[in-house]
Amino acid sequence: MIKLFDKYNNRLIFVRQSGPDFWDTHWSTVDIKKFIFSISRFSMVVRITKKFLKPTDGPILEAGCGIGQNVFVLTREGYRCIGIDNARKTVQRVKQQCPEIDIRFQDIRKLEFEIRKKVKRISLVPSQAVCKFTCN
Repeated sequence: MIKLFDKYNNRLIFVRQSGPDFWDTHWSTVDIKKFIFSISRFSMVVRITKKFLKPTDGPILEAGCGIGQNVFVLTREGYRCIGIDNARKTVQRVKQQCPEIDIRFQDIRKLEFEIRKKVKRISLVPSQAVCKFTCN
């Protein structure tokens, strides 16, 4: 495991390989509603998305969205946002506790035709974890 300190956001970052089971375990003890509602509209993903995209630019697909906190904030800010994650239990918990969040069980490498067909253009906002795993 690699440990990094992000000076800009004043936080410690742990880098390691993980899969759906890791994330299901990681999110299993989190109060999803409380966590999602505590996320600031100034989070890094939201800040960068708002810098480069307007709500009128079309749907946003967040790959590796976890519990959908960025999907929630971006939707609240007027964007059409869909989150996908391949941690099945996590997605099920989010759907039960926060049905207003458009989150789906899906592997970004096998994107469902239904999502691709639904929109003419999708802006992809990958999570930091997805970037790491895709690059390796």
